Amino acid sequence: MNQSPLSAPPPAGSPQAPTAPYPATSPLPGHPVGRSLLPGTPPDFPSSPPQPAPAAPPRRRRWGLLIAIGVVALVVLLVLIATGVLLATRVIGAGSGGGVEGYVETIRAEPEEAWSYEMLSRSDLARGDTTVASTLPLEDGGFVVLRHSTSALELGRISVVDGDSGEVRWEATLGDLGLVDEAGTPLLAPLSAEGHLTIAVPTNADETGPLHLVSLDPGSGSVVSSAVLEDRSPIIAHWTVSNAYGAYRTTPTPLLVGRPGGVERLSTGDLGGEPIWAANIGDIFGASLYRDHLILMPDEGGELWLDPATGYEPQWFTDDGVGTSYLPIDDSLVLRSVDQGGYTSLEGLDASGTILWSEDTNRWWTASGPDGTALFVAEDSADGGAAYLMRLDPRTGEELWEREHDDSFEYLEQYLPGRAVVLETERGAQLLDARTGEPSHRLRGYTVALAAGVVYTYDAPTLRAWDASSGDELWSLRVRDSAYPSQLGDMIVLVDDTRGTLTRLR
Repeated sequence: MNQSPLSAPPPAGSPQAPTAPYPATSPLPGHPVGRSLLPGTPPDFPSSPPQPAPAAPPRRRRWGLLIAIGVVALVVLLVLIATGVLLATRVIGAGSGGGVEGYVETIRAEPEEAWSYEMLSRSDLARGDTTVASTLPLEDGGFVVLRHSTSALELGRISVVDGDSGEVRWEATLGDLGLVDEAGTPLLAPLSAEGHLTIAVPTNADETGPLHLVSLDPGSGSVVSSAVLEDRSPIIAHWTVSNAYGAYRTTPTPLLVGRPGGVERLSTGDLGGEPIWAANIGDIFGASLYRDHLILMPDEGGELWLDPATGYEPQWFTDDGVGTSYLPIDDSLVLRSVDQGGYTSLEGLDASGTILWSEDTNRWWTASGPDGTALFVAEDSADGGAAYLMRLDPRTGEELWEREHDDSFEYLEQYLPGRAVVLETERGAQLLDARTGEPSHRLRGYTVALAAGVVYTYDAPTLRAWDASSGDELWSLRVRDSAYPSQLGDMIVLVDDTRGTLTRLR
């Protein structure tokens, strides 16, 4: 399961958001983009059997609203028909505001290039046989670049770079680390729970045969442990982020490997030793970590939910098969999404599995904000986007506000102080008042990254910064044709695939 390098922008004229830059954070089936990760500890799930679903199907709030409006309108029409006046109003509840931590560096004046780092050397570019396999931000502001080479003259290599200066802290070839880099693409795992960087290299391109593993000290690059494991395949457990583009932070992540009929968690301090735990749960092709909860994706479909420390499921959990997925919000609230064919049934569960509320919708998103995790649902429009947006209280399912949009949008982006960013299908980004759903300002381009009070958008070839409160353009910067803006940790960077460079803006 490969990790993505920094993502390229969408084609010119298309404002759709890029895929998540690094590491790959593709949403699980049935899950929306933009699921939040908040620090926490593994929950203590009490023993409780699954609760039965409500006898009646969940109500669709929009249709209930439309019926109510229709009745009111009919009554008003009968009363006021002589004057030809038709009234229909609805008071919408409001949420609370507050502050929220920025996700990337806040740049309110036109930036300059702080440094430029060669991810690929001139010889790499000239030979055309070396690519960037993965990039990974570190907690101290540095970042890792892993390269893959198919050349017999030079093996792939790994570098750790200082984010403040752009200088290389240490670098090593995969050959120096005792890794074979001829068939399988090297994979860089997130920083492990034991505090190590881990590189996995399958012997064959189809990830069969022995798996070569090495764990490194991120500070010095020294080898901590290495092993060659038979009949094992890498499962890189990706952590989730608070919005689709950032803020990418290394969070302690278990190192998993697949084996016939199951999965194992290894200690990166002793890769060849006994696994921390093993689970006979069938073949697994991927995994993600949400608030210290491990969600596994079986080959047969559906999702499995394990405690990464023990490998056990919550006692109430049942595998409901394809189309059912889970999102832990915190230690007392879980969202369950069930594909009903044509629409999704969204449920709020407590830590015992009891159903607190349910709602039918076409699509949904969560985003972290000043008053915790915000939940948004939407219904599809005729052109394939969404035009009807509603915010719900994730703990009760109660409606906070609803809004019909003239222009359909692709999805809702990060929740900022008093604002939410909606990416429109054709006209760029739109700022909404997160308390009422009222549209405020339209921004040019698609969203690149978000900071405290600033939204960065890209309308090729121009990178722009906008004040999130006023909607005013703070600055604009023309980007060379071969480059595009992206995010690396808390940095705004320009990626130039033609020159093989990574440039920080500051």
